[in-house]
Amino acid sequence: MQSPLSYWDEFAHVRLLLGRLLLAMVAFTAVRLGFIWYNAASFSPLDSATILNSVVHGWRFDVSALAYVNALFVVLSMLPIQSRSKLWYQRMLYFVFISCNGVTLGFELMDVMYFPFAFRRTGFGDFGMAGDFFMMLPELLVQFWPLIVSFILLLGILSWVYLKFLWLDEHDKQNRTWLQISIFALGLAALPILMRGGLQLRPLMPIAAAEVVASPKLMPTVSNTTLTLIHSVQQTSLEIPTWFSDEKLDQAFVPTIDVQAADSSLLVQNVVIIVLESFGDIQISRNVDGVELTPFLDSLLEESIQWEFSRSNGLRSTEGIVSIATGIPRLMEQPFLFSRYQTNQFESLATHLNPLGYETLFFHGGNAGTMGFDQFAKAAEFDHYLDRDDFEKSSIEPETYDGQWGIFDEPFFRYAADYLNNCDTNFAALLFSLTSHYPYTVPTQYERRYPNLKKHARSIRYTDDALRVFFNQLKKSEKFENTVFVLVADHVGESSDASPLSLEGYSIPLAFYFPNKDVDIIHQAIVQQIDILPSVLSVLGIEKEIFGFGQNVFQKNNKQPHIVTYESGLFQVLDSTHLTVFYGNSYKPLMRFKYQDDKELENNLIPSQTDSVHSHRRELQARVQAHHRAMVKAALTAQRYKNLNE
Repeated sequence: MQSPLSYWDEFAHVRLLLGRLLLAMVAFTAVRLGFIWYNAASFSPLDSATILNSVVHGWRFDVSALAYVNALFVVLSMLPIQSRSKLWYQRMLYFVFISCNGVTLGFELMDVMYFPFAFRRTGFGDFGMAGDFFMMLPELLVQFWPLIVSFILLLGILSWVYLKFLWLDEHDKQNRTWLQISIFALGLAALPILMRGGLQLRPLMPIAAAEVVASPKLMPTVSNTTLTLIHSVQQTSLEIPTWFSDEKLDQAFVPTIDVQAADSSLLVQNVVIIVLESFGDIQISRNVDGVELTPFLDSLLEESIQWEFSRSNGLRSTEGIVSIATGIPRLMEQPFLFSRYQTNQFESLATHLNPLGYETLFFHGGNAGTMGFDQFAKAAEFDHYLDRDDFEKSSIEPETYDGQWGIFDEPFFRYAADYLNNCDTNFAALLFSLTSHYPYTVPTQYERRYPNLKKHARSIRYTDDALRVFFNQLKKSEKFENTVFVLVADHVGESSDASPLSLEGYSIPLAFYFPNKDVDIIHQAIVQQIDILPSVLSVLGIEKEIFGFGQNVFQKNNKQPHIVTYESGLFQVLDSTHLTVFYGNSYKPLMRFKYQDDKELENNLIPSQTDSVHSHRRELQARVQAHHRAMVKAALTAQRYKNLNE
């Protein structure tokens, strides 16, 4: 007869389980410290107290994430069966533990590298660009080899500690079945509580990090990538809020624009929208080590119509292009291009101009499928999408491929200009630059010309020269002076000073250049990417009602404009004087700044000005409800949205 276990030994499996989970916690904490150290410039000023606060409060987020990731491991470890003590069963548990936690720690380590480009933890929407990631994987492995080594070392340490100190030797002693069943039941009851981060009303979400940090820019130091991914997966389906009745919503905000023609002095027949990759305000008009980064762009801006504050509507290329071409901002977790609503019929620059005989073109020198732009261009009904493949069919220029993304900007811009010069009809073109995208590869001669510039700065300087080539080529055509050029960035580029919760985080150039026209230079107002579509139609002399969330900047509007953005669980509402930040789940105000007097956003007016936030909350809720209503009901055209109330 088998001898029974002592009561102490009855809990051996529980002790081992807790020890193994503690090992995973230690690994998560180590990666968090590495994340903070590597990205310290984005979180400055940092001191030991701030780091300790992030680590201690981060443990709650780590416990929640590990409960999700190790749910199978926990259940298998606590199953009240005698086989748990067998060698084969312990080997299975070891495999499950290393596999689940290894993959999870891999994602956490990847964010150490990715954060300087996005200033946020990775969400599910980022996987829409998985193809581009794998294309760049060789370059990333070379540049970030220390992370690969760290991952291997981390897995090795996890494995060694597990096998050395947390292994259960096989035995044949009999468990007390009633006690093991009780332990199993208690474990199953505790698991959901750990997953949701406690017994509070709502499960723990990444945005909860805002409650325990001095500044929202520190939120990524407390949250983790695993919980962010889990939360973003759960948010893929929208629910239409009910803050307003349909009648009240139409009074508060309607996503349609009655476009009127601009003043006759501004009317033109053609348009070229030049989208400059990663050209935030913080990247332009700079002198670095005696080198002007954007001399040609600066010369254009000096002769263009500009606005005091111009903002992007997102932080990714895939968000910027949708805002520019369709007038739809990002107001949900996933970018529209990768969301479940991507197949909704929508209006765009091309859908408005194709029926009028325009040739509509989307130029991007990337490889086929890069960022999903080819699919978007087709859905947006552009006549032609011209990429690397089209360039290589028509060009014999040597050494034009950058080895990663596609064609260098200068030869591709020259190709685009030649194409436009040969158009037989009026045209509307969107030209998206490429070279100033990570990894910022430029032709060898440019590396020699500017050896002291960092890679990103050098790529900015190169694209500026490519822009000069493009304009010089277009000037050979009589159509040049009858064309408006919209100069805009897709988003802010890499910079430790441009977090989403800073004025620089969304600040981009946005200007309308009319060759040889006398225009007012700078307007005291705010503009955003979603204003481009109605404004372009206006200077083309087109009058019609369109779907969109922006405004026609060439048309008098008595209503004060608002810019609403969403990122990492937080909404921002900006008008001509104030910026208010709201929680994305409760729509409660978190911060409010009078940004024109407080450029560094240091003087938070909450709670002293909580009452004055009401108008911003109303603007936010009206836009979000209209946006979600249009998405869910597939009403992304002016006519379909109007029909919702009929």
